[in-house]
Amino acid sequence: MIEIPTNNISDFIKANYKQKFKNITYICSKTDTLQSESFFVLEKALKSQEKYGDYYNIRRTTQEEDTVLKHKKNNEFYNSEDINWDKNRITFPFIKPKLEKTKK
Repeated sequence: MIEIPTNNISDFIKANYKQKFKNITYICSKTDTLQSESFFVLEKALKSQEKYGDYYNIRRTTQEEDTVLKHKKNNEFYNSEDINWDKNRITFPFIKPKLEKTKK
């Protein structure tokens, strides 16, 4: 998670997106409607990189991202094990089940 100063968005994208590498950017928002001037500047800068095969995706933040942002903004310590997660929205942590070997 990074914060980009509004006056440097285009320069940041140009400096960090390399033509020999496919870049994917996710723009996440706590709201369903994006109206910020900064968002449109960011979107324009990302669109300028599409000619190199880069792309971006816009989506709603997850419960975990909202929680991390809240802790970060309030300068609080974050430990995922201390959070009372909504079990209907998130399965955390995901533990991959072990597969049994079959005998031949």
